[in-house]
Amino acid sequence: MDTQTIDQAPSELALHRVLWLLKFLRGVVLHVFLALGATLALATTADDRTIDVAPYSPVYGRVEESIVLRTAVHAAEPALMAAFVPAGPVGRRPPSLAVVAKDNAAGDGWTRWTLALAFADHESRITLAFPTDPETQPVEARWPQPCIHERRPTCVE
Repeated sequence: MDTQTIDQAPSELALHRVLWLLKFLRGVVLHVFLALGATLALATTADDRTIDVAPYSPVYGRVEESIVLRTAVHAAEPALMAAFVPAGPVGRRPPSLAVVAKDNAAGDGWTRWTLALAFADHESRITLAFPTDPETQPVEARWPQPCIHERRPTCVE
């Protein structure tokens, strides 16, 4: 049996260095935010929230224990759970996210969920549609698109 040695291409070695540098810089930025007293936030519609220890894989092939936030919704019918993480530090008022409406009265096989997102003195309403029967797979062309209502409605199309 012959043995073959496969070397990394020089560009692959450079890519690994760049990825490591980006990961390092991300950690430095997060550390500076936390050192300056900045607050990071997470808003969720889940009623059940617990902090736990669970397996975590920071890189392929390595598993470590880490502190995690577990969220759950307990319901007898289909339910919606959503989360929002702001891109930057939070001021005095943390973000909030809530399910404000569930509508399947149109009879078209879709259930529309409306979420209210309040962040930085701005509130948006987000409407998402899901099949009423989770066993059916509707025709792709008929999927209603998500709609975000702000001061002026802007819908994804």
